[in-house]
Amino acid sequence: MSNLQEKVNNLIGKEDLVRGEMILSRLEYVKRVEGKEGFSALEEKMKELDLDINTDDMEDWKSVGSAISVLLVSREIFGWKDKKLIEAGEFSAKTMTTTKLFMRKITDLQFLIDNISNHWKDLYRVGDLKTNQKAKSLEVTIGNFNYEKEECLFIKGYLKALIGLFSEKELEIKEEECIYDGGNSHKFLINWK
Repeated sequence: MSNLQEKVNNLIGKEDLVRGEMILSRLEYVKRVEGKEGFSALEEKMKELDLDINTDDMEDWKSVGSAISVLLVSREIFGWKDKKLIEAGEFSAKTMTTTKLFMRKITDLQFLIDNISNHWKDLYRVGDLKTNQKAKSLEVTIGNFNYEKEECLFIKGYLKALIGLFSEKELEIKEEECIYDGGNSHKFLINWK
């Protein structure tokens, strides 16, 4: 059994859920950057791995493992580097209906920061997101979320794009702590330049 197959089996075996739209946005990003042929290659590889993702049935909650598997498979077959996975997160933050509906309620950056943990719950049924605002930075900590590094990179891009919608200054985001590097949680530090 390949390393990818083992990772996928492990992910699919978990019962945690994500909004189906999170899967669709990742698939749409693959179509956009890899074209129809690339998307067909992704579908083929996913079938090989026994990942049957029915895109006609994405209105409900789905396995978070399926969403992450899209990133894992894309990394393997397209050779995606970290930057592409971050860009996939940015794309999702800018295109998902759930995010657009959330953003309609947001009046300013402070209101976004105060409500981002509620938005997390609209997307994921796993993990606890907390924020700690400092003078020119924001610390976002996600606990109880033990998934692949590819998802950390996706979330990094998602947060950057989401917060960037209300920041007039350029943002820099860094994952200061990661479960995969021995940390107790995922801790992202977002700085305003």
